[in-house]
Amino acid sequence: MRKYTATICLTIAVLLGSLAEAKPPNPLYWAGHKAEIEGGDGWVIVIEYSADGRQYLAELEFVPGQRTCTIKGSVSDRGVLEETFCQMRLNSREVTGSVGKINLEDLGYWGGADFEDQKIEGLRTRYLAAKSRYDQACSRPSAKRRCLAEERRAPMSE
Repeated sequence: MRKYTATICLTIAVLLGSLAEAKPPNPLYWAGHKAEIEGGDGWVIVIEYSADGRQYLAELEFVPGQRTCTIKGSVSDRGVLEETFCQMRLNSREVTGSVGKINLEDLGYWGGADFEDQKIEGLRTRYLAAKSRYDQACSRPSAKRRCLAEERRAPMSE
């Protein structure tokens, strides 16, 4: 009987402990992420996302150290980057895309590049796993009220 009672008490403690820390994961999973990505033809981009995931700051380099351009813009809830322009000497380039794939389009004839951030997919997978655990914890009747309160305080989701 003591063993059974101890098991029940331990199970309740574990459930309450996991519930006490249950917070909805940030749907802007790229928040705080920083990456240096090589594109084609000698292009490199160093991009950093703000702590809340709503802004980005990037530095583009052509043949590292030769020509640089710093840009900043906003990021939508779905990870789409605000279209920005980068002026490098006489050539202007347009930066578009998403947190996973950034496009550098040349508005003249010098060429652009595509930058694919390989780590973003891992961040997305981690977010989806955390969201699944959170949803599972919140499916219990005893947790629904607390989960709803936490979700109201969390950032807007997709």
